[in-house]
Amino acid sequence: MIDKKCFFPITALSTLFIIAAQPHPVPGAETGTVEIDINRLKKEISQVKTERQRLHEDLSRDKSEFASYQERTASRKLSYAAETDSLHKLIVSFERKKDSLDAHISSIELEKRNFDLLKERFREHIAKACEQLLSSVKKCPPVVSRPIVGAITFLLNDCTTKNIDNIEALQRLVQTVRNVDEATLSIQTGQEASPVPDIRGSASMLRIGAVFEAIVDEDGKNAAVWLGGPGWRTLSGEENVGTISKAIAIRESKALPAFIALPWGIVRPKESDK
Repeated sequence: MIDKKCFFPITALSTLFIIAAQPHPVPGAETGTVEIDINRLKKEISQVKTERQRLHEDLSRDKSEFASYQERTASRKLSYAAETDSLHKLIVSFERKKDSLDAHISSIELEKRNFDLLKERFREHIAKACEQLLSSVKKCPPVVSRPIVGAITFLLNDCTTKNIDNIEALQRLVQTVRNVDEATLSIQTGQEASPVPDIRGSASMLRIGAVFEAIVDEDGKNAAVWLGGPGWRTLSGEENVGTISKAIAIRESKALPAFIALPWGIVRPKESDK
């Protein structure tokens, strides 16, 4: 193929060769035409030179721009490679952190399961303690057992249905135990509806700790004593009923206790010790 740089000069020379090969006109007749052609060819050659110079400058500029582009591309390539390596390192670091976090989460989940098991066992212990306390309280007199049995039954139901957390359940159990302790260490009197079928209406009640409870009717003629498992036993006779009525009156500060004859003879000094 013919190089574009040499195309225009070759064309101009070919034109001159063709003109020179034509028959020569009569001297003087075509002088003006030849000069015109020569001038035209000179202009064309000058244009070809100018175009060639411009093409050379464009080629130099393109080479310079291409070299600059190559440098920028190489720089960007290095920068992208560095960023890629950095991203790869970050990905590796994040994967390690993710693995560590997954392991930590697994450890926490295991601890949570163990804690849930401990909570469940603790709830079972509370329920067992409630059952044991309930069995003991049922042996107490009705005045003591009625409110406490209800509280323990309600707490036991909450523990069974898991409607309460362990802290609240423990607090309620401790409070119930305190109530039992206070009831078993106190003496109580008052008026209540008679729980005994043989004694109707209201009755006076006397309770001593968790070991004794008795009631006396309003007339002071009939009485009953709580015997535990067998239930109530009705008492008759003025001595038994009167003893309970007197004890209630003394507790309510309505009567004074009888004086007790102390065995002074035991503590008197002997004549030989004087």
